[in-house]
Formats: sequence, structure tokens, C-alpha cells
Amino acid sequence: MPTYRKNSNGRLIFLTFYFLLSVSMYLPGPYFILYLSTYVALPWIGLAYSLNRASNLLLEYPSGVLADKVGRLKSAMLGSLLLGMSMLVLVIFGTPRGYLVVASALLGGAGMAFISGSLEAWAVDAFDKANLKELFSSMGTLKNVGGVIASILAGVMVKYLGLKWPLLVSGILGALSPVVLLALKDNRGHSESRIILGKSLQMFKDARFSILVLVILLVSSMLSVFFVIWPLTLRDAGLYESLLGIVYFTLMMAMATGSYLARRVSSEINGIRTFLLSGAAITLTIALLLRLCHSKLTAVFILGSLLIFEILIGAYYVFIAHIRNSVIPSEIRASAISMISLINSGVGMITLPLFLALGDIALKWAICSILLVIGMVVFEIWKTRYAQS
Repeated sequence: MPTYRKNSNGRLIFLTFYFLLSVSMYLPGPYFILYLSTYVALPWIGLAYSLNRASNLLLEYPSGVLADKVGRLKSAMLGSLLLGMSMLVLVIFGTPRGYLVVASALLGGAGMAFISGSLEAWAVDAFDKANLKELFSSMGTLKNVGGVIASILAGVMVKYLGLKWPLLVSGILGALSPVVLLALKDNRGHSESRIILGKSLQMFKDARFSILVLVILLVSSMLSVFFVIWPLTLRDAGLYESLLGIVYFTLMMAMATGSYLARRVSSEINGIRTFLLSGAAITLTIALLLRLCHSKLTAVFILGSLLIFEILIGAYYVFIAHIRNSVIPSEIRASAISMISLINSGVGMITLPLFLALGDIALKWAICSILLVIGMVVFEIWKTRYAQS
């Protein structure tokens, strides 16, 4: 079979799995908490959330090292299986008890750790480097479209079948979808764990990598605040709560649109600069509107601004994935991506509660703007270093 045909088939198989995985991850949605709260007390749910985060953090980097050492597809397949099992244990044993909720949390956290970094690392080294931006664009588009489809399907299931069905279907998809990856050839990085760790840590001595990680941290901190406050903002601006679901679908489709349009942009660097500059302006404008003006027109303007911002966010994810992989060597790609994710999660656990505790909604939007402005300055420094290299 010609090489281009193999690459095309492999790409289709990979994107099919990625879409199924996205649907699986989005299916439980809010029904996950509603289902659990029917059978177990809230303290169990709180404990489960903490254990989920803990298992994810503890396994984030080791799973990346394992992916580089043993095989990235193997890591992704294991992660998807664990995610599927985390849902299935809650529904196949009848009434979920506290210990099953804890087991589900541990399995889910571990599953996300094994997926994080491994899929992206495999794809970057498996497909044509010249078309990576298009690949990341397709991944972002499918992820968000999958989220919309999953939300609709989950709503239908709950209405006609019951609360447990989104979890059950999610578990089945997560557990079985890795089968399609068996048709693909695995790849890996370095074979020695100690060397992988040493090279990963050494990456931080490279300004191209360390400064880029700082940009990613600043943007991620902003996004973590943004995803919490936008529904509260629209509600406080006068939008009916019953419409928030429709707005959520619309914003997800806007992000999918941004991911798709990103492939049309010739320069990833200019794309990120546009995101940072426009995002800072949008978030500052929303902060000022909330502080100075309260009317129905304000809500409409904020909603329009959010749609534009979501398009920019979708494009940003594509651009940053492409640039990030341009500075990470193949032999430690999965472990380096996992290390970035680990740092992101650790910083987010500290900064998100801190930022959310500061002032009113308007101040939180101002914080988002400040983070993007700082990110813009840091990115300009990175661009200078990158151009010199």
C-alpha cells in the first residue's frame, strides 16, 4: 500500500478513536454528580474528587515516562480502558457504594494521566510534520463537536432511560474504543527512564521551552478562571438560567469553529499573539461593562464577546500544540508534555481558588485580562529567543 494511503488510513483511525474518546469523556457531564448524589453522601463525592486529582497528579509524569519507554499508543489504550472502567464500576455492580466511588475516582485519575501527553506525542511522531497543524485542528474540532453530541445524547438518555445510562455508555465507549488503535503501529521515545527524566529536566534550561511553559501556565490560569465565571457573568447580566445550556452548546461549537479555522492561519506565532491581544481586550471590556453598565444590551454584548473569545481559544489550542511540539525532542515528547500538564495542574490547584476568592465578577475578568497581558509580554520574549535559535 502506498505511504500516503497508509498515512491517510492511520489518520482516520486515530481521529475516529479521538472522537469516540471525546464523546466518552463528555457523556457523564452534570449527570455524573446527580447520579452519585442519589446514592452516596456529598462527603464521599468530595473525597472522590480529591482522590481523582491526587491519582492524576501522582501518575501524570510517570505515565509519560512509561509512554516514551514502552509505547505511546499502549499508554493511551490503557488510559482509555481505565477511564471506561471508572464509569462502569459505578453502574454494573448495582447501587454504587462509597468504596466504589473511591475506586472510580482513582481509576479515572489514572486514566487521564495515561492519556495525557501520550496521544499527542504519538500523533506528532507518526504523521507528516508538515500537516501537524491540520491534525491538531481536526482534533480540536472533533473534541468540541463530540462534546456537543455527547451532551445531547446524555440528555436524551436521562430523559428516557435514566441517570445511569450516560455513565454506562461512556464506560463502554472508553473501554472498547481502544480496539481501533490496534490497527496502528506504536512509537516510543527513549528506552531508559533515568535518561528520560534527566532530559526532561534539562529542557527547562532551554529558554525556548521554559519561557513557553510560562506562557502556557499564564493562559491556563486565565482559562481556568474564565470557564468558571462565564456562566455566572451571563446570569448576573440578566440571561435566564434556562438558556445557559443552549449558550454552552453554542460556545462549544464556537471553540470547534476556532479549532477548524486555525488550519487556515499561516503563522502560529501571529495566531497566538492575536489570541493574547484580543483576549486581553475582550476580558477587560467585559470587566468594564460589568462595572459601569447593567442592561439587557450588556448581556447581548457580553454573549457576543464570549463567542468571539471561544473561537480564539479554539484556535489557540491548535497553535500552542504545534509550537510546543516544535521545541520538544521526539525521544522525550510524551514525558515532556506530561510534565507540562503536571505543572499546569499543580499551579491551577493553587491559583484558581486564589483568583476566585478575589473581589467580584468584574475583578475576576480584570484578572483574566492582566494574565493575558503578562502572557503577551512573556510570549514576545519567547519569540525573540525562538527567532534567535
